[in-house]
Amino acid sequence: MAKSWTQRILRALLIAIVVMSAATTLFFAAAVCLGMIVVLVSLLAVAWAANPAAFRRTAAALRDQLSAWIDQLTQLVSHFMTCVRTGIDTAMNARDAAEPQQKDPSRSDDTPAKP
Repeated sequence: MAKSWTQRILRALLIAIVVMSAATTLFFAAAVCLGMIVVLVSLLAVAWAANPAAFRRTAAALRDQLSAWIDQLTQLVSHFMTCVRTGIDTAMNARDAAEPQQKDPSRSDDTPAKP
């Protein structure tokens, strides 16, 4: 028997905890972003009502800043995905190294074959 039922249950619980943690984090990040957008729209409405010419200048500066934030967010997500891929590759290599190598009887050389 490769894995006992307790190991399978514990693994399923660990996976569920990780998935729920990620989902909760994304939910709160989305809530914070939505709150920031509401505050920003409110401030822009006040600025428009106070002085339309100043609002246009502010909107142009805000557009430039938002573009910079989007670029930074894109770089952050790219870096995060690279880290995730590296972690997965490391885990797969460690798993492959931990598995016993089996020889393929049909091969003529002595190099071990993966199952």
